[in-house]
Amino acid sequence: MRGGIGIFRCFLVWTLGGIWVGAFAQLPEEEVLRVSLQESIDYAVQHNPELRQKRMEPERVQKRNLSYIARGFPTVDAQLDYNYNIQVQRTILPDFLSPIVYQILEDENLIDKQSREYGVAAAQFGTRYSGIAGISVSQLIFDGNYFVGLKAARLLRVLTEQEVVESTIALTEQCAKAYYLVLVADKKQSLSEQNYTQAQLLLDETQALYASGFAEKVDVDRLRVNVGIREVELQRATDQYRLSQYVLKRHMGLDQDTPMVLTDSLQAMDFEELLVGADFDASRRIEVSRSELATELSEVDFKSERSNLLPKLNFQLNAGFNMGANQFSDSFLGDNWFSYAVMGLTLRIPI
Repeated sequence: MRGGIGIFRCFLVWTLGGIWVGAFAQLPEEEVLRVSLQESIDYAVQHNPELRQKRMEPERVQKRNLSYIARGFPTVDAQLDYNYNIQVQRTILPDFLSPIVYQILEDENLIDKQSREYGVAAAQFGTRYSGIAGISVSQLIFDGNYFVGLKAARLLRVLTEQEVVESTIALTEQCAKAYYLVLVADKKQSLSEQNYTQAQLLLDETQALYASGFAEKVDVDRLRVNVGIREVELQRATDQYRLSQYVLKRHMGLDQDTPMVLTDSLQAMDFEELLVGADFDASRRIEVSRSELATELSEVDFKSERSNLLPKLNFQLNAGFNMGANQFSDSFLGDNWFSYAVMGLTLRIPI
C-alpha cells in the first residue's frame, strides 16, 4: 500500500514538474532585431519621427497653395438676416416744417413777424420687423501680385519636396555613421574585455608565484594597477557602446528597450559607395538644386515687390431682397419683400 502511494506521488511530481517546465518553455523570448546597414537605413527612413513630420509638409503646402489659387476663382457668399426691432431707432432732424408754416402765416398777416427759435424733431425711419436675403459675387480680374504668387506657390512646393530629399540624405548619412560607430565601439569593447581578462589572469598567476616565493610584491602591485586601468578602459568602452547604440536607435526611430544586433561587419562594409554612390555627379547633388531654387525665389520676391505697384481690378455683384413689416405675420408676405441688385468694378491704384 505504501509502495503504491509512493509511486503515485512520484508520478504526480513528475507530471506537475513537466507541466511547469513546459509552461516556462513556451514563454516567448524577447525578440531581437537583427539589422544590416541598409536595413537600418530603410527602417530609419520609415520610422524616424522628424522625417515623418517632414514628409507631411508638402501636403500641407499643397493645401495652402490650393487656398491661394482659389483667390482667383469667383467667390459667392449668401446672406440671410431677420431682425426684430424692439424699439425702432429715431433719426434726429432739424424742425424744417415750423419755419415754413410761420412764414406762410406771416405773409398772410395772420401773425406778427418776430424772431423765433425752432427745435429738432425725432423721426422713425424703419419697421418693427426687417430682413434681408441676398447673394454677393466677387471676381478678381487683375492683380499682378496674385500671378507672381502662383509661381511662388509652385516653387514653395518644390522647396518642401527638396527639403524632404535633403532630410532623407542627411538621415541616411547619420544612420550610416551611427552604425559604423556601433561596430567600432563593439570591437573596442571586445578588445577591452580581452585585455582585462589577460591582465586579470596575469595578476592571478603572479599572486600565486608571490605566495610561493617566486615573485616580488612590487610585481603584484604593478599588475594590480594594470588591472585597474584595464577595468576603467573596459567600463569606458562599454559606456561608449551603449551610447552609440542609443544614437543609432534614435536615428532609426526604434524604442531604446528593443534589443538589437548588427549583422554587418567592419570588413564587409563600403561606406563610401553607400554615402557617395558609384556614379557620383556633383551637379545632381541636392545642394546645387537648392541653390538654384534659392536664386529663382529671390527673383520671384523681387517681382512680387514690383507687382505691388500695379493696379488691382475686382468685379462685384450684389443681389437679393429686403423686407420691412410692423407685424410678424406680414414678414412672410411676398408684397413686403423688395428686390435689389447692384454690380460694379473696383480699381485700386497705388499712389
